[in-house]
Amino acid sequence: MNNNTKILVVDDLEEIRDLLTNVLKNEGYKVSTAYNGQAAVEAVKSQSPNAVIMDIKMPVMDGIEAMKEMKSINPLLPVILITAHGEIDSAVKAVKLGAYDYLTKPFDKENIVITLKNALNELRLKCEIKKLQSNLSARVSLTDQMGSSDEIKKVFNQVNHVAPTDFTVILYGETGSGKELIAKAIHDQSSRRENKIVAIDCGAIPETLLESELFGYERGAFTGAEKRKEGYVESAYGGTLFLDEICNLSLKMQGKLLRAVEEKRIKKLGGEDDIEINVHL
Repeated sequence: MNNNTKILVVDDLEEIRDLLTNVLKNEGYKVSTAYNGQAAVEAVKSQSPNAVIMDIKMPVMDGIEAMKEMKSINPLLPVILITAHGEIDSAVKAVKLGAYDYLTKPFDKENIVITLKNALNELRLKCEIKKLQSNLSARVSLTDQMGSSDEIKKVFNQVNHVAPTDFTVILYGETGSGKELIAKAIHDQSSRRENKIVAIDCGAIPETLLESELFGYERGAFTGAEKRKEGYVESAYGGTLFLDEICNLSLKMQGKLLRAVEEKRIKKLGGEDDIEINVHL
């Protein structure tokens, strides 16, 4: 069974979504759906599926454009496109642009399952290679910069344990002891390595600006706020957020940050709606 493998099915026709959902659920996959390319891109951001099966021709945003957006979020994400017999040229073009493969209507259920399994196996191999490369480069980098003492080896082992997880990590150490190097090593060995790490020195930002810098603000939130601004937390979406010298935050600011950590949501200055965040802190 594939209980933890998430597949996103995208098609503007409900009957196609239902058909594919039934086939995949019978194989043990977790399935979510979207009805157009734009909704699918948002689903990739919020749900981090393991693979996508998506129609090419859809309103709002077609499958090829949506695939490009998805690949910018997760370059390794396998995307299998759906096409009619008369549109195979478009599917071949899409494969050249990065799609894993394509399926033609009417569907062969066995072909759907085999194609998806092959795509997931290739993804697994790519992830293993990336992990090995990252482990090697991170270990060499840390050894070069921090030495190879028994204590540093213990730190290496701790990095290896927490990097594959999304647990919030606290790094203790004197100023200059290498906390940021360790934060970067954790990021480089994580599944988020394709996205960026955003480092913030909490002691370098004035208290009056901290909230707007961390969480951003809406247009008109205060005098001079002429346009919407993305905060550091939001800009680290899909990646890692490193808050250096967090002890310099006021208790009030720590309380607001705690809500973001616990609920995975923030609210911009002047904003009414919560924004879902996806960062490793």
